[in-house]
Amino acid sequence: MDKIVEKLAGIGIEEKPARVYLATLEIGGGLASEIAQKAGIERTHTYHLLEQLIREGLVYRSEKGNKLIFMAQSPKKIGQLIESRLEQAKNLIPELLMLEGSNTTKPKIKLYEGIEGIKQLFEETLDLPRGTETLAYSSAESIHDYLKEYVPQYLKRRVRKGISQRAIAENSEEAREHQKMDAEESRQTRLVDRNKFPFKNEINIFGNKIMIASYRDLMGVIIESKEIADTQRAIFELAWLGTRDADGKVLNKEIAENELRKVEKIRKTTQKVIFEHDGKILMMKDTKNHWELPGGTIDFAEDADVALMRELKEEMGLDPQQYNIENIIGNFKIVREFPDKHYHFLVLVYRGKLKVADFQISSEHTEFGWFTIPEILELDMVSGYKEFFANITL
Repeated sequence: MDKIVEKLAGIGIEEKPARVYLATLEIGGGLASEIAQKAGIERTHTYHLLEQLIREGLVYRSEKGNKLIFMAQSPKKIGQLIESRLEQAKNLIPELLMLEGSNTTKPKIKLYEGIEGIKQLFEETLDLPRGTETLAYSSAESIHDYLKEYVPQYLKRRVRKGISQRAIAENSEEAREHQKMDAEESRQTRLVDRNKFPFKNEINIFGNKIMIASYRDLMGVIIESKEIADTQRAIFELAWLGTRDADGKVLNKEIAENELRKVEKIRKTTQKVIFEHDGKILMMKDTKNHWELPGGTIDFAEDADVALMRELKEEMGLDPQQYNIENIIGNFKIVREFPDKHYHFLVLVYRGKLKVADFQISSEHTEFGWFTIPEILELDMVSGYKEFFANITL
């Protein structure tokens, strides 16, 4: 019984009412004294708990002779009770938000402690709109050491939500390893000399909030203030412009892009869209006779949403009001070879809906067509596409 009581407590039913309900359910109904004995709770208190359970619809009573018999409702009623409470909570949220926003002149400060508190700090960053970014100063005291299972799934959710990150981190072996995953984790990382710039805390700037976390102390705060966030964002941009590479050269967009061109294998991020109509998917043939989905590569320092809008405009002449982009439904990797280098691409695939029937393809493609998945699997495509379509469910 104890394990069930613990689980019921986890969904909002307190321990003693839970014990009384389970006792009533187990004995098939009975007198208050019998239920009290089974539950291990004093009889008078049990009677009050039974009345509470009756109000919540989990117990009902009937008369047998001159005696009151209490009977447990079906366990299905628990689900209905939780749904009712959830609906009440949803209806209350707008009123609470109005109260929360009633005083906008003072910064709001929230303190979090423990492992769950640190998780909650990062969960707040996932409330950002698609296409936005977080700015971060990353400490050598890595979150990965404390939340090994949480961090990978957090990063996947951040990527799926279309939230990117720019990070300034201490130059360490661990930071360099994480930097290798930048494209896959929708992040840009610049490293600084840890002896000159030791970061003791993690700082994230997002929306109107600043998050400061100490992993060693397992505590953190979130400060909500547009003025403070905007100021910290400006300071970050100043630091970003001044960050240097391992050879001491100041990194800016032009230098970084020139350095990237020298690299033989480059990992880039590409966004593609599945436009579906009547069970068929739009595919486009490039000038090398390979079929692919609409979309293209995110340029250096370009926001994901801006990149996708730009690519759909360039490839199909579409304006944003002519389509909807929904959620990410999967990803895969491809390699494209060129005379002097070959690129490794991470392809993020979105679901989308076209609002127009006509569009004009660019010179990058020779034709387009609508195909079922079995038909797509017969098309000539670069490696990665076939594996993706073989396993996708729409």
